[in-house]
Amino acid sequence: MALTIFAIGALMLVPSLFAWVNANHLSMQRDEVMRILTQAEDRLAYTTSGSVWSTAQNYSSFNQGMSNLDSVGYTQWNNFDRPQLGINVSVARAVVGVTDSAGNVYSRIMRLRGTWQGPSGATLSATRTLQRNGPMP
Repeated sequence: MALTIFAIGALMLVPSLFAWVNANHLSMQRDEVMRILTQAEDRLAYTTSGSVWSTAQNYSSFNQGMSNLDSVGYTQWNNFDRPQLGINVSVARAVVGVTDSAGNVYSRIMRLRGTWQGPSGATLSATRTLQRNGPMP
């Protein structure tokens, strides 16, 4: 009788084990995407060329700029293969400029978005946001 109860209990743990393995794999993928976005951020944050930052659409307030960043057309920047995790990450960027009432740009905000196919086949994404203050070249 005890063996039967143990066997039923063990069988109930099998679906939980598969869910845990999928969650762990997804976590490893997300960590790798965030590492890729951090590398992209390091390259773009201190670029001497203003061209990356000068493509901004202008918005008159910080909150409007942040909320409208999702509606800005993203520029495809690069593709990154991570065969050990079974993913291909696409990185895209979008920039908005935050202006004062006179129309002078006093800040620019860039969002980097990485997208990839998750373990279940769904398209997943992660983002990082950078801000650069002062006049832009």
